[in-house]
Amino acid sequence: MNIKGEFINGLLSLIMRFCCASCWKRWFIVLLFGWMARASAQTTPPAPANLTVSGLNSQATLSWAAWSGANGYIVRRSVSSGLETNYATTTATNYTDSGVSIGTTYYYVVCATNASGAGANSSEVSVPIAVMVTVNRTTPQGTSHYFSGFSQVDDSLDYPWTGNNGAAVTNARALMAQGIAFVNTPIMAWGPGDPWPTPGTTLTPTGSSWQSLDLQISNVISAGCVPMITLCEAPWWMKGYYTGTNTMLIPNVNGEWGSHTYTSAYTDFRGIKYAAGYVSPDPYGSRIIDSQMTNWLWLVQCVAERYMAAPYNVRYFVVWNELKGYYDPTVNHWDYNNSPGNTSGYNAQHGYTYMYNQVYQTLTNTAGSLGIAVSNLYVGGPYPVMDSGSSAGAMSNPSKVTGPWGALDQRELDVISYWLTNKVGAGFVCVDGANYNRFGTQFTNMFTLCGKFSAVNNWIRQQPGGGAVLPIVWTEWYTTNGGNEDDDFNDALGSYSVIQQLESGAMLTLLWGAQASALAEPPLWTSTSKSGGGQATPFYSSYKAFDQLFGQGTSYYPASSTSTNIAVLASQTNIMLINELSNSMPVNVENTNVILGSYEVMILNFTPWSQVQSLTLTNTTAMVTCSGLAGYPYQVQRGTNVLFTRMLRLWDTNAPASGFFGVTDDFSDLPAPPSNAFYRLIYNP
Repeated sequence: MNIKGEFINGLLSLIMRFCCASCWKRWFIVLLFGWMARASAQTTPPAPANLTVSGLNSQATLSWAAWSGANGYIVRRSVSSGLETNYATTTATNYTDSGVSIGTTYYYVVCATNASGAGANSSEVSVPIAVMVTVNRTTPQGTSHYFSGFSQVDDSLDYPWTGNNGAAVTNARALMAQGIAFVNTPIMAWGPGDPWPTPGTTLTPTGSSWQSLDLQISNVISAGCVPMITLCEAPWWMKGYYTGTNTMLIPNVNGEWGSHTYTSAYTDFRGIKYAAGYVSPDPYGSRIIDSQMTNWLWLVQCVAERYMAAPYNVRYFVVWNELKGYYDPTVNHWDYNNSPGNTSGYNAQHGYTYMYNQVYQTLTNTAGSLGIAVSNLYVGGPYPVMDSGSSAGAMSNPSKVTGPWGALDQRELDVISYWLTNKVGAGFVCVDGANYNRFGTQFTNMFTLCGKFSAVNNWIRQQPGGGAVLPIVWTEWYTTNGGNEDDDFNDALGSYSVIQQLESGAMLTLLWGAQASALAEPPLWTSTSKSGGGQATPFYSSYKAFDQLFGQGTSYYPASSTSTNIAVLASQTNIMLINELSNSMPVNVENTNVILGSYEVMILNFTPWSQVQSLTLTNTTAMVTCSGLAGYPYQVQRGTNVLFTRMLRLWDTNAPASGFFGVTDDFSDLPAPPSNAFYRLIYNP
């Protein structure tokens, strides 16, 4: 409020009422008006000029030009443009606002004050408060062992094939070739048919029995991916379901792919009779019958002889799938032991480790007969589903492996521990799992649940029997989205999940399928059954980047973020940022400002800056001082022409913590110091 101005206006009004129109009074009024006009000129200050603002380190820093008549300044702030209200006062021409929230945009104006009051507002400025991301490249945090992959679990990459669109299949195959390292294929049931459907017939490694499996493996070979085979499921006549007291059998091919009800009495090829109404067991919940182990191993041998040889050259084999059929309901646990079971009659009581060891020996023997070194053969098990619960109290068998995501089931840990110490050999350990809890309640934050993956890997690394060194393969890996089908959300969630895997030492993650219509979570491309299908999803690009920018052999470095909702993975030259929020977030990365959109995954490439700072010369020596980013590898080069094509000398070094380093060139590689020498510094990964 301008108190002086209000007083003068009131006085003028009073004078005009009591003064007449005589001349001397009019002169008096004129003089009085002049005095009051001069008094009124001492009014409020003008708007401050040159207001600027920056937002770093969880602060907003403002500065503006001074006004000589000001006795102070008022800083006004809002989170909406044009709605600023008084926020702080200062006598300086700058102000640091520490009461800000990361990710929020703030709007500011400043006004000056004097004895007359507050003046006009400055021009408005705004600033988003950036998340600060820093990377310490002095010492690597670790070395990546990671490869990307998926399992073929349908016929979506086959063509010609009923229901598939040729152009869409071509698109998907191209994506597979460009961005996927490993592709796994089950020998039957998920895509390929049964190679030995009729009991009493002879199976050989050659012939038409393998046509569908040939096609799927050929898809992998043509794409240049590493082929992997899962020896899972088996012909119906080899399998049975152990109830805890007896074994239920599958009478005929009608029970090959699902339970079947026999409406009339039936006698199977073994001479066993079944009453009308008999329901055959779930074939996917059945294991090999103990007395059929020889036939199962012959099937394994035929697969090995056919696909270890050219043109397939398969070297990676997984034994069985999710311990299917090995659950014993009488003890509420898995039959993971090394027992051969009961081979008299038709029983299914052997332990998984026994079956695994038989398969391992068969594979290594076959490799030897083909002239393949066992050291080049990689066989893995035991492939349990890593169940978990929201808390130990929600489970019948909780383990001590817990975290914000919940607790692991002890039974699967028992399986892995026993298998590790009782196997006859292995090239990797494989597990299966998702970021959800089977027991108890589900958490709403799907990112938090991804911590389960690193917890499993870290636990395996602590186990005897090879757990510390065997590669870890997630033969089925699901990053469940909790019902959010947004592509960007799935990209962010899947990428965050891969970081958990990579940084805890996993070698390979295999999505269960690759297309959106399969069970892949998240999918890599759209359905190949539709015109225009086979198109990459956002996650495909990120999955590809993990393999090619952060894959096996790449050093990754400690990275920190001032927001728990911005995840970071950093190598020497690439930084991946993941926004776990639905709103945009400003981020400052090594003095580069970016805006991460809703659930955006961004990869920044940093070719570190470097320069020659100074050059000191004597008659016989040159002292070259350089600067670069701490921890980065550089190369100082000397040449005797500006093209650096003559008399080149090189010095390799890493920039120290200070960023400054130097080399001394004594020209000892030359007969005498040259008349001219040129120096440059380059980044040298």
